[in-house]
Amino acid sequence: MGALREIRHYQKAETLLIPAAPFGRVVRDIALQLKPDLRFQRSAILALQESAESVLINELASKFTVIIYSISANTIIIVANLAVIYVKRVIIQ
Repeated sequence: MGALREIRHYQKAETLLIPAAPFGRVVRDIALQLKPDLRFQRSAILALQESAESVLINELASKFTVIIYSISANTIIIVANLAVIYVKRVIIQ
């Protein structure tokens, strides 16, 4: 549950997770491969960075939510199997 809490914290945070200079270099490097004479305003790179981080954080949140629910479902099946074994009935698969 700590990971999900941490993700929620970063969803609400106003600061950026990825350092601006390395992110800007990656964006410029990719852009140079597509079109050599492109130039970027600082606000454009900042908008790209905010969007990229938002997508990343939301994707991580959805993955952790799926993991938490799958662990819960597996735990329920294990407990049900143990109960069935105790009662000596058919095992749930």
